[in-house]
Amino acid sequence: TVVFAVLLFLVVSPVFAQDSPLKTTLYFPHWTDGEGWQNKFQFTNLLWTHAGRATLRFYNNFGNEVNVETDKGVAPLTFDLPKGGSITITTLGRSNGSTQGLAVVEADIRIAGKIEYHYPAFRIRTAVPPSPTRRAFTTFANFTRHPVLYKNTGVALANPQDQSSWVDMALIDEGGNEVARKRITLQPRAHFAGLLDWSELFPEYFAGRDEFHGTMAI
Repeated sequence: TVVFAVLLFLVVSPVFAQDSPLKTTLYFPHWTDGEGWQNKFQFTNLLWTHAGRATLRFYNNFGNEVNVETDKGVAPLTFDLPKGGSITITTLGRSNGSTQGLAVVEADIRIAGKIEYHYPAFRIRTAVPPSPTRRAFTTFANFTRHPVLYKNTGVALANPQDQSSWVDMALIDEGGNEVARKRITLQPRAHFAGLLDWSELFPEYFAGRDEFHGTMAI
């Protein structure tokens, strides 16, 4: 189970943030390219009366804009969308090592989109929509340590603002007790991702623990 969210200290309409009736900003708080990983983006123009143009940008873990090779050219990438039309853009997996972070699409029309994470060697494909910006949320958190039926919960966060933000993550058990807590600071457009038992989150709590069911408040 993987949960994605963009952090912004402002509540914005879900799916897309409208700067005007004919503008859209989509936030994808996690992309990863290289070491076998690729990403396939799909975008569609929701208007049948206007053609438009959009730009796809990639930022790494530290919030720095990076160039990423795609089948439509090197990003940052500007592309056209005809009335009611759509486009598919696939990264080529040529980033140095495994590069990940925040992806942002800004359009002068109303669009919708999704990202598909693809690892061809293991036939992994997972598609998710863009994330709404949220100030706080709670998600289910489940963990099972098993040689075959291994389960874990991950979280990906990104800060699309021009100033840094802090994030508190609290692990809550089924009895409503807080059992672990983590605070991180995200620089502008920076990114964070981790699984429950990884060093980025709660390794001490999950050391020697084979099962957990509860929630994570962010």
